[in-house]
Amino acid sequence: MPLAPEQRATLSPSVRASILQLANCYLLLSMCSTAVLRSTREECVVRRFLLALLLGDVGHVYLTYVAVGADYFFSPSQWNLLAHGNLTFTIFLFLSRSIYLLGWGGNPRSQGPIRAKSD
Repeated sequence: MPLAPEQRATLSPSVRASILQLANCYLLLSMCSTAVLRSTREECVVRRFLLALLLGDVGHVYLTYVAVGADYFFSPSQWNLLAHGNLTFTIFLFLSRSIYLLGWGGNPRSQGPIRAKSD
């Protein structure tokens, strides 16, 4: 939802720059994801890539928790659209990646949960 001109004026230049840089990071991440996932058929590459993204999801949600505090974090009814887009979508992606990495609902030949490699 675009900001109205009067709302845009209330954002400091550093906040606007941070938001735009975050959007650029999301764009870069989506391009990398598309490139990796469309260029390989090796399940181990996909699983490792998704594991890295899953760890990023955990870090993203945790750092949001640290930034906004427990009272706001655990009160979704108080969240604005930005918070919902930030947290709800990230949690959805975390759950989707977890389900895939646990081997649920996917290819029956899947490797199952990720385990440490044995020699």
